[in-house]
Amino acid sequence: MPQNEALAGIGEVVTRYPALITPYYASLIDHDDPACPIRLQCVPDVRELDEMPGYVDDPLFDTAHNPAPRITHRYRDRLLLHVTPKCAVRCRFCFRKSLIGNSGGIFDGSMDAALDYIAGASGVREVILSGGDPLMASDEELSELFDRLSRIPHVERLRVHTRMPVVQPSRITERLARILASGSRTNGSAARTRVVTHFNHPREITVESVAACELLIGSGVRVLNQSVLLRGVNDNPHALVKLFTSLHRGGIQPYYLHHPDPARGTAHFRLAPADGLALFEAARRMVPSGSLPRYVIDIPGAPTKTPVEGYLGSE
Repeated sequence: MPQNEALAGIGEVVTRYPALITPYYASLIDHDDPACPIRLQCVPDVRELDEMPGYVDDPLFDTAHNPAPRITHRYRDRLLLHVTPKCAVRCRFCFRKSLIGNSGGIFDGSMDAALDYIAGASGVREVILSGGDPLMASDEELSELFDRLSRIPHVERLRVHTRMPVVQPSRITERLARILASGSRTNGSAARTRVVTHFNHPREITVESVAACELLIGSGVRVLNQSVLLRGVNDNPHALVKLFTSLHRGGIQPYYLHHPDPARGTAHFRLAPADGLALFEAARRMVPSGSLPRYVIDIPGAPTKTPVEGYLGSE
């Protein structure tokens, strides 16, 4: 493709799916490698304009399970609380890439109404702070939110899904770690707080990102990781093995390896589930069981995440 056509295509991509990269994450790009796994995750690609059958704006139907402002409630005992539509980096594979950055939809309405809903949903045991990236909120906002959640008696666990340790590790400060670890209740007990990070490739495991996670772990927060299997980024067993084992050595538990959701603009990242399972099985043979995550796929309407092996067996 001629350079001027390529530039025009990129311009159209960012009009539809804006680009945003932190200086830290940009510094990890190998500019001499067009297949750099960091570059592929954050630099716009004209393939994002490809319209493919079955790829939609809201592949998990978040907006269909939105009983109150800022809430996605698909499962009886847990729900998502959408703290903010903002992210530090616009990941090109994001399954909410058409929703992120918009103040409406799942991000519409007041936090008060969301917390009122949680207080009235007595079956909810776990609140998952999502977004966007919830750590884009200020320390003051997060402190107030944790305090209010801690006062809801039936909420036993708080989970924070964030990519900040990966893309902007300086956001993880001692003060923030104390806030995330707080979860204290008025009755003296404490909600268990877990932070779920999102490392996809071993190159993202740096001195800075490890230090950020160690700060969280040292504060008493359990740190888990969920990755996405991405064509061109980590779709070989050796990259997966190094990712899983490096995380585990650092005290971060590999939790899920997600098969990517069919979000519009992300088809070039998606492998066939059978190919993904073959890669995962090859990695499994090289990884100690304690370092191995579950390889799962989200099926709209399913009661839980579905193991890819079981999904293929049901086809």
